[in-house]
Amino acid sequence: MTAFRRLTVTLPLAAALAACAPEPLAPAYKIQDLFSGVTALNGTVTAIVHDGDAPPAANGPAAAVAGISTAVNGGSAGVDVSAPAEFQRVYIYSPAASGYYDVQLPPGLTLADLVLNLKPDVRPGTIRVRYGAEGNGAVGPYAEQSLRVLGVGTGDVQVSIAWTGKTDIDLHVIDPNDEEIYYGHKTAASGGRLDLDSNAACQLDNKNNENVYFPKDNSPHGDYKVAVNYYDDCGQAKSDWVVTVLVKGQPARTYRGTFSGAATSNPAVYIPTFTY
Repeated sequence: MTAFRRLTVTLPLAAALAACAPEPLAPAYKIQDLFSGVTALNGTVTAIVHDGDAPPAANGPAAAVAGISTAVNGGSAGVDVSAPAEFQRVYIYSPAASGYYDVQLPPGLTLADLVLNLKPDVRPGTIRVRYGAEGNGAVGPYAEQSLRVLGVGTGDVQVSIAWTGKTDIDLHVIDPNDEEIYYGHKTAASGGRLDLDSNAACQLDNKNNENVYFPKDNSPHGDYKVAVNYYDDCGQAKSDWVVTVLVKGQPARTYRGTFSGAATSNPAVYIPTFTY
């Protein structure tokens, strides 16, 4: 792979509501208009989408949610849902949309790692997302997350990363012409562009996302390489991250990981090569 030059990386449907916007009495949008899919347990479980209302809270285990709370359109949010007792399902819905996702889990869990894939045409805004855990046939109180959506460019190929913690993580993408796109070279001859660069050199902007995209109907064909570099820990103990690869005509691919300790003790992580 090309050596790094400085390893120092809406809702058009109006479905994401700004925090100050009123909730519609009857949502005009479906949960699939916000999220293209939800997976769990490192992608081994795929959620099922249902019409109608999510099951109401009763006397089941109370859910808690933590993880990534800012993502880009076409990107993903990695979140952990936990409860004080074992649960076998997680229900996910938003007051801004009808329908819900149903995540069916193996027995014995008190924590489930989820990845929510945002639609590429979601506009910037804030989506209220609610998570409920069901154990022994009863759903407990729902936990709510305010998911902030940042608007970025999309195309035939889009690679993005989102992370937790006030740290500097860099995204590097090498196109089929072997030209590397990163914070030091943001635009390639192929049309590829890094249009979001966050927390550069610990100058925190609280966006915690980076995005590279290639033009619609004119992206180069061939192999793409992706690397994630922990440029600076900025004094934080760790950062959890999720990379999303979107390629026209292919399902979204997501990869999760964690950097911990000093940045200098964390080598770059290479995402599997993909082809367009």
